[in-house]
Amino acid sequence: MEFKEIILKHPGKTIISYDNDKITITRKGALNFMNQGIKGAKAVPLKLITSIQLKKYGMTNGYIQFGVLGGLESRPGVFNATQDENTVMFSKKYYDNMVELKENIEKIIFSKSSDNQSVLSTAIVEKTRGVSFMNLEQYLGKKIKVVFIDNQVLEGVCNTFTPKFDTDDELYNEITIQTTRSKYVGFNESEIKSIEVI
Repeated sequence: MEFKEIILKHPGKTIISYDNDKITITRKGALNFMNQGIKGAKAVPLKLITSIQLKKYGMTNGYIQFGVLGGLESRPGVFNATQDENTVMFSKKYYDNMVELKENIEKIIFSKSSDNQSVLSTAIVEKTRGVSFMNLEQYLGKKIKVVFIDNQVLEGVCNTFTPKFDTDDELYNEITIQTTRSKYVGFNESEIKSIEVI
């Protein structure tokens, strides 16, 4: 694939460029400086990308997050996404560009994977599809304490529930909770170690 470039102007100016070998994220402007600091351009070899999460815009901006081998991803949710160096925020007008980006990167990765160690294995997706671990809907409107698989703890009121078939990957149910720092912090059931009403 030839070199491609996407220029996002909202919510912060970000340039995403990619080819068959790597993807480069370059952030500019005051908003990116406040959220990310001075980081310049970050290049990620495609062979190190283990997952791509695309969150569609809604009441907040959408984002695309690249999981990187050996890297530490932020928890899902728009607030956390603004501070994650492997995540790019985008407004409604850029959603189609992000869908195309995700599809193109996955095609490149799939085409380079010749064994069972494919970093975006279709077999894993199919095996996981339809599996539900928790009844998250029961927590709607309740104050809950969530312990994540990385042992981080979050408390707040559950204010939305999204069944897995209405999510982008159709794998897991999702909820958002309102905390003291953010109105919407979103995550799915695969990231939860334990959850309780408090």
